[in-house]
Amino acid sequence: MNLETPLTIRSMIEPVIKRNGGWVNTHAHADRSFTLSPDVLHMRKTCTLQQKWDALDKLKSESTEEDFYRRFCQFFELMISQGVTAVGTFVDIDPQSRDRAIKAGVRAREHYADQLAVKFANQTLKGVIDPEARQWFDIGSEMVDIIGALPKRDEKDYGKGSEAFDIILSTAKRLNKMVHVHVDQFNESLEYETEELCAKRFSSS
Repeated sequence: MNLETPLTIRSMIEPVIKRNGGWVNTHAHADRSFTLSPDVLHMRKTCTLQQKWDALDKLKSESTEEDFYRRFCQFFELMISQGVTAVGTFVDIDPQSRDRAIKAGVRAREHYADQLAVKFANQTLKGVIDPEARQWFDIGSEMVDIIGALPKRDEKDYGKGSEAFDIILSTAKRLNKMVHVHVDQFNESLEYETEELCAKRFSSS
């Protein structure tokens, strides 16, 4: 045993990972990367999860497509520098970001296509029941690779989590796309969204 250079988990597994294609980041939010500030840090420390769903509305509304593009490029370059070869990232496509973030993301993906494989999922922080939110969900679903969803938002706001599941899954089935659903967001023993998702999935097969 070489006591001067002790083994670490990374030193043991990284060669295997690299032989099998490299690191993969499966859950990012690249459109919000590099936006940390004292105000955002305070929000992260003091807001509840539900409050955080809306806490970045101002930042998103004020971000131009070029702002989003710079964030995506900076994030992709960071991933590449760390040996990541594939990324799955959520993108906010809602009444605040509209389609600016996803358009920027697509441009950035094309720029780094020879270095990084990127898959997009639409983040639906505003749910799918509100008519304007539903409009952007429908637009976003056509533009992304994976249908993202947050049924708890519609359950909290309208008591329509089950209906949100139906909209999400039927859209994914129509477009023949995978689904990435955020479930059981509150980490409470009374939540049953995982079971509901399984039941919905098998009842619609």
